[in-house]
Amino acid sequence: MAITLFGAEGDYRHPAVAGEAGVRPYIYVERLDDTLEKVSANGGAVVTKPYPEGGLWVATFRDPAGNVLGVWQHGPRD
Repeated sequence: MAITLFGAEGDYRHPAVAGEAGVRPYIYVERLDDTLEKVSANGGAVVTKPYPEGGLWVATFRDPAGNVLGVWQHGPRD
């Protein structure tokens, strides 16, 4: 099995992008909705709209490079 760290095998000009697969970091934010507005305003896109997960609100977004990251907020969204 070959493991490629950069783009297509042998192509070292363009780093690989995690996209939907691989490790997905989740970042704590104080205001989830404000953070997602900033993501969209700066070239990113919401992948998964905010949803409740226990006492948290969670969402994912794609950055301009194509990486998918998660954000979470503790407590109510308002």
